[in-house]
Amino acid sequence: MNNSNNEKSGGLIKIFTDVLIQFLELIPKAVTDIEHQWLRFLAILMGLSFLALFSFFIVLYLSCDNINSYVWLTTLFFCAVLFLDILFLIPVMMLHREECRYIRQKQDALTEAVRDGADKKRQL
Repeated sequence: MNNSNNEKSGGLIKIFTDVLIQFLELIPKAVTDIEHQWLRFLAILMGLSFLALFSFFIVLYLSCDNINSYVWLTTLFFCAVLFLDILFLIPVMMLHREECRYIRQKQDALTEAVRDGADKKRQL
């Protein structure tokens, strides 16, 4: 009996670490490169809440033998919703980073044009 629980928990820990590694590989470098703090805060908050809910799911699975199926379905539903939200947030962050880069390039081009105009006026 005790051996089967150890095997079950060992398998779950391996699955949990594999899922965690795959999840962390999905997060782009854009999370650390974004300029606006609210987007970074949202990404971190969603990631932490997904990990908390997923770990609650594992603890629930390991500790309770006889639970209501609605508890499982509710927990799985919230895990899936948070995971899909995170997957939606990744492209939003990448697009936001590209938009910031485009705006910065546009501002640099405008600044360069103003400098060129000022240099031409000085030469006259």
